[in-house]
Amino acid sequence: MTEDGEAGGSSSRIATLLLNATGDDLATILDLIAAPAFVVDPAEDGFIFRANNAAHAHATGLSFREKAGLRMDEFLPDDVAAQVCRNYAVCVTERVPLTYEECLELPAGRRWWRTTLIPLSGPDGMVRRVIGTGNDITVIHQLSERAHALVVEQEALRRRLTRTLKTAVDALATAVETRDPYTAGHQRQVAELSEAIAAAFDLDDEAREMIRLGAVLHDVGKLGVPTELLVKPGRLRQEEYALIRAHARIGIEMMDGIDLPEIVRTIVTDHHERLDGSGYPRGLTDRQIALPVRIVMVADVIDAMLTDRPYRRHLDLAAVTEELSRHGGKAYDQEVAAVALSLIRGDLPGFTLPESWHLHRAPRTL
Repeated sequence: MTEDGEAGGSSSRIATLLLNATGDDLATILDLIAAPAFVVDPAEDGFIFRANNAAHAHATGLSFREKAGLRMDEFLPDDVAAQVCRNYAVCVTERVPLTYEECLELPAGRRWWRTTLIPLSGPDGMVRRVIGTGNDITVIHQLSERAHALVVEQEALRRRLTRTLKTAVDALATAVETRDPYTAGHQRQVAELSEAIAAAFDLDDEAREMIRLGAVLHDVGKLGVPTELLVKPGRLRQEEYALIRAHARIGIEMMDGIDLPEIVRTIVTDHHERLDGSGYPRGLTDRQIALPVRIVMVADVIDAMLTDRPYRRHLDLAAVTEELSRHGGKAYDQEVAAVALSLIRGDLPGFTLPESWHLHRAPRTL
């Protein structure tokens, strides 16, 4: 006989033994099983508890000597009896082993169990007995519940910190715009356009939020630039322009004491860089400039051109289109520029034009 045949014959003999054993003999057989084990028999009016081993009695507080021969609903609370009998019924009806997890209020207390039911059939093919084995997984469930609670707590903390960060960011942005009335609303408008571009690129919510925060903060370094330079009409002298350009470096120095995500800091530092290396403060080129920075870079240029500045009146959409077309792929990311123009023209949804933009009116003279 093959090993499979021997194994199959052994299993069959054990099943026959379990099926025919009664009373103390059945309990003795179950005691050979290390895990908590029990036997129930299907009957017309429910399920009869026949026996359990010592491990099951210890884990559940149920003794076979006291309960053997009783229906499950005669010694278990109604809700517990209904719960376990539903599973027994599925096992008997479908005639297949069944494994499931359940929480039971037993004499030993409230415990979580992973139970496996095995149907044993008689010569007529009908299920005559069900043997069950169980493992107490209460500790596992408690750890899982605690882990879930920690995740919920961490998410709540993250939301609170995010709200605090947003409040601080908005306060800094307001401070910048208070000192530079010509750019009032500029950082918010750049943030809204940047976020719309990011959405069009199908970036996830977290990336879009980081881009929004970076855009709101991108000019925070202007707090370190003399106000008279920010509002000075006409062209700036070379040394004055150098002070204006320093706002990118000043901005990141101001952020040193704030625990900001790295990409937010990068946007503050690099939003005046250009793909061809002509930007400042570091002269980065091409792929050295991250996509979030490329997005804010284009949004910043668009808003600056479409709004009044102390040294010139606003330009129109034609001028913006010409600027991005001429320098797209060189100074600016061509794909980002194309998406931005599509949003402004209304070819893509998700962006509302600011009232301060003058898209179709001719520029006024100073």
